[in-house]
Amino acid sequence: MNKIILSLFILLLSLSPLNADKANSFLLKADDTTSFMNYEYHSLAYEAAIKKHYDEAFRIYQKIANKGDARAEYNIGMMYMKGLGVERKKMNAYKWLRRASKHGNKEATLYFKEMNQRYDKKPVKKPRPKVKVKEEAPKPEPEPVIPEPIVVEQVSVPEPVVLSIPIVKKAPIKEEKESSSLIYMLIAFILLIIGLAFVFLRKSTDSKKVKDQKAPQESVKYKSQMYDITYAHISEYHKAVLKQIDITPYKDNKKKMQVYYMFLAGVIDFFSQLEEFTEIEQRRIFNTHMGKIEGKEHLTAIMQTILEGQRDHAMYHYQAAGGISAKDWYENKSKGALSMLKRFLEEEA
Repeated sequence: MNKIILSLFILLLSLSPLNADKANSFLLKADDTTSFMNYEYHSLAYEAAIKKHYDEAFRIYQKIANKGDARAEYNIGMMYMKGLGVERKKMNAYKWLRRASKHGNKEATLYFKEMNQRYDKKPVKKPRPKVKVKEEAPKPEPEPVIPEPIVVEQVSVPEPVVLSIPIVKKAPIKEEKESSSLIYMLIAFILLIIGLAFVFLRKSTDSKKVKDQKAPQESVKYKSQMYDITYAHISEYHKAVLKQIDITPYKDNKKKMQVYYMFLAGVIDFFSQLEEFTEIEQRRIFNTHMGKIEGKEHLTAIMQTILEGQRDHAMYHYQAAGGISAKDWYENKSKGALSMLKRFLEEEA
């Protein structure tokens, strides 16, 4: 009896991940086209969805969907469609799915195609046939009754007395009302024009102020300065780490080098997010820094190593640890943050 209960318990445990995957089968995982900066967010959101933490999954997907990730946009649309982690709203779902389709997502395009086919196949209601009503035979009209003539006696009527009353002409009230209503309409029209002019001038001044505030930040000179500052922070941090750690003994250990590169990816991601750099600007910083340290000829292999590490769930926390270490070093200049990578590399592979 105990063996039977134990075997049933093992069977339930083995089926639980299948049920979890089935419940979240509508969500798209990251693929080879996903940038390595967004790969971790995809995996964290999918894991949260498996644990039925849909609100957390929605928040993570929305963060990368706002940056133009097509697969995340599709997932946001489907979560709106099913009401998972957010209030169910079909209009929002169609908006995100259409956005994902414009960015090249095949699943979103296929969804709209199938939806159009379903509407085309709906049967058209035929008009009901008209029922003919039998015409009844006309009833015969009754014969008219001719009344007898009435004899009226002639009565002598006195002639009417005509009184001369003076006629007083009244003023045209209707014309006065029409003229006063026209004056009121003219005044209301003038006030409306003055109000619109005031609103327009106020909006133009506000937009000019906002434009003047954003102008220095959006200028090429400002972007170049922020790029140089970010690159300097990354180089300074990296040099400080290499003073404590000698990477040479780990060159032949593929897994430890993967830990090293994943850690650096998290560091570069943190400093790039400080200035809200785009994916292209962030990749430019990555290529410049890693090309200078490791050599430009090794950039492709380094990028491949990072992508392989992001596909492995056990490697995620190394990239996250890189971002945490860089944050502690940047905010507190903590020496303990520099030893974090050394502790990871000294662990057993």
